[in-house]
Amino acid sequence: MRWLAPKILPSIVLSLEEISKHSTKNDCWLIINNKVYDVTNDISTHPGGESTIVPNCGKEATSAFNTKGGQENPHTSSANELLGKDYIGDVGQKIVRNPVTIQSNSTSQREIEDETEDEIEDETDD
Repeated sequence: MRWLAPKILPSIVLSLEEISKHSTKNDCWLIINNKVYDVTNDISTHPGGESTIVPNCGKEATSAFNTKGGQENPHTSSANELLGKDYIGDVGQKIVRNPVTIQSNSTSQREIEDETEDEIEDETDD
């Protein structure tokens, strides 16, 4: 089997400018303690309602998170665990988005992380 690795994988830097682009209920990133989280899928099920999250989308939200939107109550440990699944990276970090996954001849998958256009051949015994 032969395949080509993509020349360039899409990557972004988690800058304040990039994070600010994700500022709606349909695309919501938060900065909490200098870490970036994509909480888009959690908005509809948040116990405090979407109105507690959406105003903070695309922004620094540490204080809002630590005080439950100014209620001065911290989130529970289970809420912190749920937030962990939404972690994207740290502010300023370069990340690769949507890496290409290719099905090999076997049932395993290989994630391509090269930024080259090298041709890759599976070796087979003839």
